[in-house]
Amino acid sequence: MDNFQFCSQMGRLSDADALGALIAKFLSLDINLSPEPACHSDSSIRLPGLDNHAMGTIFEELVRRFNEDNNEEAGEHWTPRDAVQLMAQLVFEPVAGEILSGAYTLYDGALGTGGMLTVAEETLDKLASERGQQVSIHLFGQEINSETRLTARAGRPTWTKWAARTASAIPGS
Repeated sequence: MDNFQFCSQMGRLSDADALGALIAKFLSLDINLSPEPACHSDSSIRLPGLDNHAMGTIFEELVRRFNEDNNEEAGEHWTPRDAVQLMAQLVFEPVAGEILSGAYTLYDGALGTGGMLTVAEETLDKLASERGQQVSIHLFGQEINSETRLTARAGRPTWTKWAARTASAIPGS
């Protein structure tokens, strides 16, 4: 919470008379930001849960809108998901036949929120399984911005080997 400066953000929102509106949005029955589905009283699903991929897509859309509002180019602070998927395919598809069972390490030196690493992991895993190979993938990255680094960690709490340090990549944090 300290790295997100949560307490000062709450004060700034309150001073701007925007805190109530923000809380109302989070309490709205029209959205569900939980990974679990929101159900009616009869247990039927009212709104599906939000997985990491969907949350990443929402985050990307917010960044895109922020950039447009500030006359900044797309890709200046984030890489669109389509471009990331293309990059992962360009890296792995040419060597797909050489992917054997074993351990693989993926590293991102400008981690951001971890989207490229996640797509690279999914692509490698898919190509390996399509060829009957079992792979263990270890993800490492570094990010200088503490808020962004924490967002990446929050999006993937199951990462066991993780390095998202300010200056260098150190495994197992």
